[in-house]
Amino acid sequence: MPVPSPIIALETAKSVQQFEQILKLQKSNHRDSLSPAQQIAEGFVYAQYNLHTLQQLSEFEAQIIATDGKKVIGYNLAISTQLVSKLPDLKSMFYAFDQTTYQGRLLRTYSYVVGGQVCVDKGYRGQGLLRRMYNEMKTLGNGRYELCVTDVSQRNTRSLQAHLNIGFVVAGTYEHDGEIWHTVVWDWKKQR
Repeated sequence: MPVPSPIIALETAKSVQQFEQILKLQKSNHRDSLSPAQQIAEGFVYAQYNLHTLQQLSEFEAQIIATDGKKVIGYNLAISTQLVSKLPDLKSMFYAFDQTTYQGRLLRTYSYVVGGQVCVDKGYRGQGLLRRMYNEMKTLGNGRYELCVTDVSQRNTRSLQAHLNIGFVVAGTYEHDGEIWHTVVWDWKKQR
């Protein structure tokens, strides 16, 4: 297990090398790379992005990374709703979001950014990096968005609890490809 440095920086991913490190971290934490027991204990990521998609996402929103030196040890991908038509793999998620109600209004009536995927390297968990990355996302999106919306697999209880601890609330549930998903919302208008 790596020994974390005392200073872990947050920054916006810009270089191909940083995006490649995101993909490496994604692959090692993807559900297909983990046993069912590991998925329960450590959580997992579901979507598989590629370099082109990450670069495309970064044209619209800052992609937050946590770094220990030059090593990417965490990431928080943000997806603009402007990219819905360009991300066919996420079509069912966006459709579910459009049908979900939060505080008596359909999500589509709010301005929101999508939390596209978040991951922290196993050796760096438990240090508040998830919260720091989401807070950075909020800082960068404040004034442009009312909400941050994402979905979490029902099986990924570690991730769901981490999101709830940050301030997300479950706004809805849907099924896709045999997986149950919770649509979770972080209201940036509320103080937390």
